[in-house]
Amino acid sequence: MGECKSPTVIPQQMQCFTKRSATWWDKNSATGVLHKYGEVMFDQMKKVLQEKWFISDASVALKNFKLLDAGCGGGILSEQFARTGCTVVGIDVNESLINVAKQHQALDSSLVNLSYSWETIEDHAARNPGKYDVVVLNFVLSHARHRETLVRSCIQALRPGGIFFVTAANKTIAGWLRIVLLEQIIHGILPKNSHSWKLLYSLSKLRRVLAQNACVVKEYRGLMFCRDTSLLKWVDDTAGFYFVYAIKE
Repeated sequence: MGECKSPTVIPQQMQCFTKRSATWWDKNSATGVLHKYGEVMFDQMKKVLQEKWFISDASVALKNFKLLDAGCGGGILSEQFARTGCTVVGIDVNESLINVAKQHQALDSSLVNLSYSWETIEDHAARNPGKYDVVVLNFVLSHARHRETLVRSCIQALRPGGIFFVTAANKTIAGWLRIVLLEQIIHGILPKNSHSWKLLYSLSKLRRVLAQNACVVKEYRGLMFCRDTSLLKWVDDTAGFYFVYAIKE
């Protein structure tokens, strides 16, 4: 299995996720937390879409929308959106994960509006400028380099008036303590070696890049894992994981 050539790819991060590709859809494995985060993010994103476009029944109205899941991994979020009726394209630079996504999609014959492609966001955006109503960059920034390139390419693929969802781990001392030290090293909630201080990405920097590329931030909020209940909750504190939604002008 291979990887796409891109300045944003970090080989060690690729290897980390390739090792977990076989158990990507096993909720009881080390990647099970991805399903919890995916469910929470999907619900929030769907809520934003319904409120933004005055949609009362997402399963009907979203059928007219085109959505790009950039860095889709094994397809957890892609499948959830496809079931709302969106035309979904999931792309990833990790061939192993794209194969996992395709194999899992094949288990549900109703997912005809979902397709996957092994490619970089830079290449995809160059061929599909302004194509999508919604672009999702879900927990990708903390596993790549040249993050501004990723963000700009996502915006390039988004139509004016479209919605851009971004989630990431904030580069703060509190964020490092929660995400790297507690959730990853001590408690093992997150996969080993999946996060480091160097790869955390500050919310302030993201907001600046969005503004420089004609995107207006409409909302940002934090997300915290409660170890005692094994549940995720939304918080005002964005020092750890954060969620942003912006609109392209």
